[in-house]
Amino acid sequence: MRKEGKIAIKIPAKASVWYLAASALSKGVGIITTPIFTRLLSGEDYGGFALYMTLLGGASLICSAFNSGSSIYKGLNKNESKKDEYLKSVLSLSILVSLSICLLLFAISPILELNRLFYLPLSLQLLCDSVTAVFLSSERFYYRYKSVFFITVINALIPSVAAVLILINLGVGYSARIYSLLTVSILTALYSLFQLTRKATKSRGSIKEAIAYSLPMLPHCVSTAINLQADKLFLSSLMDASALGKYSVIFSMGSALQFVVSAIGSSMSPWIIRRLKNGEKNKIAELISPMTLGYCALGLCLIAISPEALAILAPAEYFEAFPALLPIALSIPFYFISTLSTVCIVYDGRTKFSLILSAISSALCIILNYTLIGRLGYLGAGLAVFICQATIGTLNLIFLSRTEARGIIDLKRFICYVALYIPLGALIFYLKSSILIRAFLLIIPVAMLLYCLKKANELVIEKTDKS
Repeated sequence: MRKEGKIAIKIPAKASVWYLAASALSKGVGIITTPIFTRLLSGEDYGGFALYMTLLGGASLICSAFNSGSSIYKGLNKNESKKDEYLKSVLSLSILVSLSICLLLFAISPILELNRLFYLPLSLQLLCDSVTAVFLSSERFYYRYKSVFFITVINALIPSVAAVLILINLGVGYSARIYSLLTVSILTALYSLFQLTRKATKSRGSIKEAIAYSLPMLPHCVSTAINLQADKLFLSSLMDASALGKYSVIFSMGSALQFVVSAIGSSMSPWIIRRLKNGEKNKIAELISPMTLGYCALGLCLIAISPEALAILAPAEYFEAFPALLPIALSIPFYFISTLSTVCIVYDGRTKFSLILSAISSALCIILNYTLIGRLGYLGAGLAVFICQATIGTLNLIFLSRTEARGIIDLKRFICYVALYIPLGALIFYLKSSILIRAFLLIIPVAMLLYCLKKANELVIEKTDKS
């Protein structure tokens, strides 16, 4: 006899909730501590730490070709019976690549303006982050979302709190932030290393396979590093460290939703690969449209509250960089489409597409940043981000249509959503002096979000029957 169905949440949706919670808590820690750091540190010191994180972020993105995302997921999907051996291969490869990048950073140190005393902690930080990334990628693939949650939150919370306490009591400058972050990263890396190596297996046989899966991702990761960090490096070079500090706060605000995209993408990527393998493109397509609309709605909310948010986050002089926020925030739907398309293109084995995308986006990013920042300053940096993301997103859509994953994105709907998002976002931004009108216009994104939540409820909740 059939009993009444029981409500259950699909595992990818559960993982998304945990990853979003980790991302929200991590971002929340950053939001809470930013007003403290912008007031405890001078503009030059805040910019110095921003430069350190820019170099670390760029190097980490390059390493991610070998320690995270689609390359590991594809390898694990094909090596279920020898997953421990494959993960050790990935770990060995990731450590080797990290050490190589550390040597490269030291070699080019004369042309960078970072204090050379910080190259050793930068190298150690990169090595620790690479080890932890391999472990977290394996945990995400098998939906062990609780361990991902706790490690992510620990790495965000403890260093920030420790740095605040050190600055208040000792006032040693931005080195407090660097060494607080490094100390916690060493501990989490040691834990990750133990988890990855506790089973006695050899890794020799899988290293070539790990390289084969990772290399197609390398051009994309290099271009991503350039796209995300070039604006900061050019700002630091063409203006000064203080300008970089101001822009980094604005960039963090404008790109806040990238954390949401990355968090959900972490849980979606293994799911997408499994659906493509099973020929279930329709299930992927059902999710993409409401997700795109949801990101647009969240972007409008972000733009609407940005003036008040910046007033809380930083002193008045940081408003000098505020014009950059609008174009950065408007790039979010293109970033989402690029992230999604990359997973599908790599899975389809279209290395040629990745190479073309990487070459075009890197060249465009360098040219735009050099040209626009020199002429328009902060606004130029923001415009360079938007133009690059829009171009990459468009090219990704074209290349996606030539893979087996074609049809998972409804092009007409995407164009409609973007056509609504950009002018409405610009209108709300230019009404920054009128809080009442902005509050009234929030009715539109709230209605969009309610629709997306309704669709999400239909897609991620299922009834399980009991016999």
